[in-house]
Amino acid sequence: MKKLIQDQKNANTNGFDKHPENIGNGRPLKIYTVLKKKGYSKDDIGACFGELLYYSKDELGELILKNKVPAITLIIAKHLMNAIEHGMYEKGVMDMLNRFSGMPTQKIEVSNMLSKEEMEAQAKRVADYLDEINKRKKLLK
Repeated sequence: MKKLIQDQKNANTNGFDKHPENIGNGRPLKIYTVLKKKGYSKDDIGACFGELLYYSKDELGELILKNKVPAITLIIAKHLMNAIEHGMYEKGVMDMLNRFSGMPTQKIEVSNMLSKEEMEAQAKRVADYLDEINKRKKLLK
């Protein structure tokens, strides 16, 4: 007879019901979402982001240490510093750039277009295959 997990010798009985502080809050919000929740408009975010992209790493570091800096500037500066230090340009910086400058147009080419006759032949092959499967199922019963 199988034992329930909680009845086993090495069962983990310290679940979320006993320790709700272990429940995660989901994935971290993207910087754009954080700033929008704080009430900044798309234009505010774009202007600040565009300006801070021209700052050096040292200038960003100095800016972060200042006390009288608008929150939007501080948040974006910290985000850029984190991207520079950890090499995570794709996740944060590229997401912001694409949001404000737009994604480049991407062309999709479909080269394997089937003619009507080819599609009908392929549909017949599929129907024959399904018939064969059904026949085998009947034989197994």
